[in-house]
Amino acid sequence: MRKKGQLTAISAKKIGPSPSLISTTGTIAVGLLLWLIATSPKHLVYDEPYHIGLAENIFHQGLGQALVDPKNQSAAGPLFAVFHLAFAPITHLAAPAIRWINFLLLLVVVALTGLTRTRTMNDSKPIDSGAIALLGVPFLWPATGMALTEIPALVFFCGFVLCIQRLCCKSQKQGSPGKLAVWAVSAGICLGLAILGRQTYLIILPSFLVLFFLGTVKPRLLALSLLSTGVVSGWLFFIWGGLVPPSQAKVNSGLQPEHLLYSVAYVASATTFISPRWLCPKDWKSALIAAMVGTFVAVSIRDHGDPPAKSLLLRLLGSEAGYTIGVVIFAFMGALGTLWILNTCTVLWSRRDDPFQIFAGVLLLSLVIAPVKVSHLFSSRYVVGLLGVLILVLPPQRSSLLAVRILIGSALGAAILWSYYQR
Repeated sequence: MRKKGQLTAISAKKIGPSPSLISTTGTIAVGLLLWLIATSPKHLVYDEPYHIGLAENIFHQGLGQALVDPKNQSAAGPLFAVFHLAFAPITHLAAPAIRWINFLLLLVVVALTGLTRTRTMNDSKPIDSGAIALLGVPFLWPATGMALTEIPALVFFCGFVLCIQRLCCKSQKQGSPGKLAVWAVSAGICLGLAILGRQTYLIILPSFLVLFFLGTVKPRLLALSLLSTGVVSGWLFFIWGGLVPPSQAKVNSGLQPEHLLYSVAYVASATTFISPRWLCPKDWKSALIAAMVGTFVAVSIRDHGDPPAKSLLLRLLGSEAGYTIGVVIFAFMGALGTLWILNTCTVLWSRRDDPFQIFAGVLLLSLVIAPVKVSHLFSSRYVVGLLGVLILVLPPQRSSLLAVRILIGSALGAAILWSYYQR
């Protein structure tokens, strides 16, 4: 008999639709994204000039000088730039070729996430439907279809989660000290590289305390992992003299508590496409609270001049109708976000006997909070970085409508990405 909240081996035949159907749907989504990138503009769009500009500056000035250059307009670390410089002989740092890198890295994200899920569930499949469901998250598409910084960092965060999962599993089975040390160092290196891509991942460092207090992993292994993270990423903040480049100090000038509400709302909207049952209210009281909070957030707090999917709404509906519909959409997202918080905390408490699930839950909640530290405008891109762990916390897919949700989410994501290309 399994302990309460503990994951057990789950058969693919029992948890969802035909694997071939999901694979076909995923292939369609990938094909659509491939076509959009192939036909995308030959000029840089949105924030691409800032990040490609950093890569060019590193090439001409050297890494250290480029990172502190007063003209640097990229607030992220050098991981993205290094990736693009490595492929510069092929892409020439020009559009649309530069957009293929994130496309390829997204496939790595899906593979790593699927591998972690199957390992967590003791399944023999090389990849599962839950990882493919990531393709149905609409706001993942702009981050992937443009040369932006989130996807390279997400690759290494997914690698970190996989290494920690292996470290927890091997520790419980009393694995050999040498192999445990390799997993610990690998986890630290991956986390350090993720931090070099997006400083957001710094917020998960205190999460190691969960494994320490649960006694899941020996303290010296946790220390080894943290040391590896520090060696890989610590130098960057020494050069900057802070968490962001000197030229971008404005994005780190205070806290924005309302960003937490936006973050939860966007995570809930992602959950709608991955596992909508997660958002079902437990009773009428939960539904009423969610409706009240959603309405309050949309009317009183949300910036009405910056609705969700702003580019798409204004292009399709015009200014007046677009902004109005944006308020309604965010009210709905706020209600879902309230349900997400209530249900997530309840489920994590029920899994308290599973150390890795508790750790994954703490990682997820930490990254939900992270956008509070970004002091300029909120963007759904800030939530992309947690998708690699969100898919691990959500339950295995059981609905035959998963393929439909992937298709709908992909169509929405494609439309949003297309609207960015039209700028």
